[in-house]
Amino acid sequence: MIDIVIMGSRKIRHRTGCCGSRSQEEIVIGFIPTLYRTFGQRNLRCRYVDIDDAKAQEYPHAVEAVRSKKMGLPLAIRDQEVILHGQGTLYMLPDYIREALRNEAQKPAS
Repeated sequence: MIDIVIMGSRKIRHRTGCCGSRSQEEIVIGFIPTLYRTFGQRNLRCRYVDIDDAKAQEYPHAVEAVRSKKMGLPLAIRDQEVILHGQGTLYMLPDYIREALRNEAQKPAS
């Protein structure tokens, strides 16, 4: 199973058309079901963490990198390591997951 945390901010808003905008939190939370439909909940665990919430402190290196502007939101974390960050994260994440699942399937059973 692949465990992914997507960190973002509810304070960041993206224009989605003439009728308003959605927060990064809303976009990510809306995207997670698409990942589950594509890869299945048996293969993937994915959750959203807001950078301003206490849960984000479980990833101090990621929070520090964002606050010091070395990395941009949203960012994806796997096994405490930032795997993707910035504007293209949600576009690149399915390819990353697909490759990670392929690699998991090729590992010899222990």
